[in-house]
Amino acid sequence: YHRMITHKSFVAPRWFFLMGNIVCTLSGLGSGLAWAANHLKHHRFSDMEKDTHSPHYQSKWKIWTSSMASEVDMKYAASLIKNPTLIWFHENYWKIHGTYLALLLAFYPFGVISMYLAPASITWLITCSVNIYCHIYGYRNFDTKDKSTNNLLIGYVTTGEGWHNNHHKYPGSYTTQ
Repeated sequence: YHRMITHKSFVAPRWFFLMGNIVCTLSGLGSGLAWAANHLKHHRFSDMEKDTHSPHYQSKWKIWTSSMASEVDMKYAASLIKNPTLIWFHENYWKIHGTYLALLLAFYPFGVISMYLAPASITWLITCSVNIYCHIYGYRNFDTKDKSTNNLLIGYVTTGEGWHNNHHKYPGSYTTQ
């Protein structure tokens, strides 16, 4: 969702784009359109009152429990609304979850925990960690309008997303980490 869809850092082959959307949809973070809209709004209002991910305006508890489930304003993803694949995944978000859950229950009930709830929980935990800790703790390579920081620990755990100050300076780049 982040580099490929939201910031258009690279163009992936169709099969990768489809598989990425399936996996990301099942992460429980919302559809690609919804995630991109929320993330682009975060960049627009980073560490301001309208930023639902800002630990400077929201409690950490609220960020952990509801920041990614906040109301989505699709105007922030206007450039993506023309993509029929993203629209399909957005419109069928809950059907995809229901189908996957039904298949797991039918063929591998333990998979509900190991292949659905646990991975989604870990993804949510990591994403919220970036939102919170990379706006409070760390160092800054660039003077940006927000309070984003680079956090070494989060960077290693997330394979690069913890270099958040670099990302806020150059959102479309995947080489500034």
